[in-house]
Amino acid sequence: MTDSDPLDNLIVDDRQPADKALLASLLQGEITVTKDGQVNFGSKFHEYKQWKRMILYFLARKVIALKKLGTNFDEKASLKEIGEGAIMQPTSVSRVIAENLKGLVKSEKGRYYIPNYNLIRCKGILAGNEVPVSKIKKHKDKYNTGADQGEC
Repeated sequence: MTDSDPLDNLIVDDRQPADKALLASLLQGEITVTKDGQVNFGSKFHEYKQWKRMILYFLARKVIALKKLGTNFDEKASLKEIGEGAIMQPTSVSRVIAENLKGLVKSEKGRYYIPNYNLIRCKGILAGNEVPVSKIKKHKDKYNTGADQGEC
């Protein structure tokens, strides 16, 4: 008999492998990637909100890194790379991360990425089942359960 701690299943690790099937399903119909690591966006990409374009771009970078398509390619991206890749002003990138992607995107030495354990959150956000951070702040009363006022 093994002594398995059921709480171990709740602990995530930055080094856990990506769920490739989930990643593929998130990007299906949204992007393609060339063998040399160039990202091609779907026809509706330019219509999406900035936070959604950024998520798709981060996920595309993850594909390139996993498949080793780019030369010396790093999944983590600078603010400038994100701005260019998500087709938005680089000056808006840090604001969008802070307002909409806090907790989803992680930073290491000024370079940003979505950890593999957050792919499931990407699914919820892209499907509209999870609300980006700023929408929660703007609609605080709508999502308020009373717990912050001492009620349970």
